[in-house]
Order: sequence, then structure tokens, then C-alpha cells
Amino acid sequence: MMNAPITQILTDSRRRVTGVRVGKQGHSVDIHAPIVISDAGFYNTFMKLLPESVARKAPIWPIVSSAKPGIGLLAVFVGLKGTAKELGFTAQNGGIFTTLNGEEVN
Repeated sequence: MMNAPITQILTDSRRRVTGVRVGKQGHSVDIHAPIVISDAGFYNTFMKLLPESVARKAPIWPIVSSAKPGIGLLAVFVGLKGTAKELGFTAQNGGIFTTLNGEEVN
């Protein structure tokens, strides 16, 4: 299902995850699975996708409930043939931020 957001993580009466609800604006489909892996981040997973009654039972709930959403991050690792010296590189990390807390960063 392309471009179909997960709107809810489904659980049973024993608070076990049973699948996900996928869809947009009034049209949704429940997909059941033995394992669900969320890559939405812990804040979105616990505060938006899991039913609150289930999320509150998790040991991490005190931390999640007091947290704020974080910024997104993309990490890229590049493998090149040759040593840094042979290629004329120096080892370093770089970062590019266009906004931080909703404000432009120069």
C-alpha cells in the first residue's frame, strides 16, 4: 500500500499488538501481523499510534508522556575504496540543518 499512513497500532483485549490500521480520510484497512515494528519514533508510537490504555501500561510511559517530539534525522554512511589519506580526505562529521525549533538556521 503506497502512501497509506498507519493510523493506529491494533491490540487485543490482553494489550498485545495484533497489527496496524492503514488508510486515509474515512477509508482504512486493518492488517493483522504476528510482529509489528514501528519506525515512527517512541513519541509518535506511544502518544499517537498505540491506544492510550495500552501505552500507559508500558514501563517507558513516564518518560514518553513528558517528552516532546524530536527533530528528524537522516544519517548517510559512505564507503569508498582507499584510505582517507589516499583519497585526500580528513575524517569528519557534518550536519546541515534548515530549521531548528521552527526557526530558520543559517
